[in-house]
Amino acid sequence: MDYDFVREDEDHSKCLWSTGIHEGLTVGQGKLDDHGYWERPCGYCARKHEEEHPGCEEVWPFAAEDEKE
Repeated sequence: MDYDFVREDEDHSKCLWSTGIHEGLTVGQGKLDDHGYWERPCGYCARKHEEEHPGCEEVWPFAAEDEKE
């Protein structure tokens, strides 16, 4: 699936958090689907959270996914 990722220069205060069907955190903007995934995923906030919380589980969108931007 192709996503319109939240860009690094956008307002990240609009990013929201949820729990995906994979039972891990998801972050993004726009509509949240029935499985807990955002219409516009935010790799920037996901990586920042992982950096600030070493040892936590990986946050969706996963690093390999947001590198495809």
